[in-house]
Order: sequence, then C-alpha cells, then structure tokens
Amino acid sequence: MYTDPETIVYDPTDPIGCSADIYTPTTTEPRDLVIFIHGGAWRTGDKSDHSDLPALLAKHTTRLPTIVIPNYRLSAHPEHPTRAAAVHPTHITDVACCVQYLVQQWTGWTETRNVVMVGHSCGAHVLSHITFRLPTLPDEPDVLSLRTSISQIMHKTTSLAFLDGIYSLRTLIGEYPGYRFFVDAAFGGDADAMWDARDVFIPSEEPTRDVPEELRRVRKVVVAHATEDELLTPVQGQLWVEYLRKVGLRGVVEWDETTLRGTHDGCLHDDGLGKLLYKLLE
Repeated sequence: MYTDPETIVYDPTDPIGCSADIYTPTTTEPRDLVIFIHGGAWRTGDKSDHSDLPALLAKHTTRLPTIVIPNYRLSAHPEHPTRAAAVHPTHITDVACCVQYLVQQWTGWTETRNVVMVGHSCGAHVLSHITFRLPTLPDEPDVLSLRTSISQIMHKTTSLAFLDGIYSLRTLIGEYPGYRFFVDAAFGGDADAMWDARDVFIPSEEPTRDVPEELRRVRKVVVAHATEDELLTPVQGQLWVEYLRKVGLRGVVEWDETTLRGTHDGCLHDDGLGKLLYKLLE
C-alpha cells in the first residue's frame, strides 16, 4: 500500500530536527496530502513514533493520501543536556519551513488535490499558529516567504484535526500547575507578560480577528479528545471549539469525544485514529 518512507531535510542546519518522513502510496493517480504534527510537550517526540499511521489509515480506505510527518526542533530536556534547546516560536517556524519545502521543492505538490492538516497535543498548538496566526502576520522579511507558502497550502486545505490539543497556556497551568516546567522551557516563565501572547486566542476575551481568508475553503474541522486521556481534561478542546465557532467556522466545527480511543498517546496507535482521518478525507 505504501512505499518505505522517504526522509527529507527541509533545513540542512539541523538534519535530524528539521527533517520529515514522507509516506507515498504505491498508486500513481493524483492524491490528497495529510500532514501530521506530533506532540510531546514541545520537548520530546519524533516522526518515527508514528510509522504505523499509514497502516491505520489503509484499513479504512483504498484512496490513500501521501502522509508527511515532520520533526521540529525541541525544547530543553534533562535527558538531552547537549541538545540545542529550541524556544517559541521555533517549533512553529520549523513546521512552516517544512510546509515551504513541500510547496517549493517536493515533486508531489503539483498533483496534490486536497490537504488535511493534523496536530496532536502540543502539535495542535503548533497547527493553531500555522493556520490562524501566520497568515495574518505583517509582510516582514523574516515571515513573508513562510506566510506565502502557508497561504498556498491553505488554499488546498479542506480539513483540519486538532487532537488532544493545548490551546491556552494560562488555562493549562491553571488546571495543571505541575506542567509549568515544560511550558517555561518552551515559552518562558512570565505568565502575565508572555503566555497569552503565545496563544492564538485568550479565552476570557472576544476574538480580535476573523478566520483567515485562506481557511474559507475548509469543509471540516474536528477537535477531538481521547476517551481515556490521562494528561488533559476536555477543557482545552472545548475552549478551542468555542473560539472557532466565534470566528466564523461554526458550521464546520465538530467536537468529538468518542472516535479517539485510549490514552493521550496510546490513541494514536489505535484504529480510531484511522477512522477519524478517513472521515476527514471523505
């Protein structure tokens, strides 16, 4: 069904942290593209952790998409003391650079029909920025080329999936004070001055921007919470759903607490993930 993954490097300054695995179906017809952004509290995780994703999807459809799973540079971790520690917004700009590579250099881009973007846990936070914040940034030299590539891929994006995600850092630490250590490592430690600015939205305030014009083509947005998630309550996802409905996506947003089965990470290796992706590709 799928070839062995092709590993590409989208930024040669870090050939491991800035790489991606591309899983290509053995069929030759034009196909859809799924981009899966892994989680791991901004400090752990690797594209190889999700090598079973193509098989999970292939159980449900013969119309197989190309699947791209990018790495991005990670924040400080005590088990990796010599690794360069990434801080916000590096996680986001790395994934944006991978998107830029796909649009500009990947041979499969021209035949891609539709794009589905998926983020899990902190990868959902990254996806929220990729889709909702980067397209609205001003035309500054350091973001203009990335913004252009994001705009191109969003014009082909028909579905988004936010899985067991983090969207409000302040709310996260309010619920789980013990998580502050990895949030500090990724974003800095001054909650009042910094954390709200690191999110797409502030739950206590009305939205200050509409949905980016490029997202008007999106037909489905699924915000999902795993049935046995032991690391997050549904609060983060419910706040995100409320925000998405306020900014104009009310008719396409779906809150799903049943399809993803298992724990926070275990649900990614269960058949429910394949079902959810199939629903997005229909």
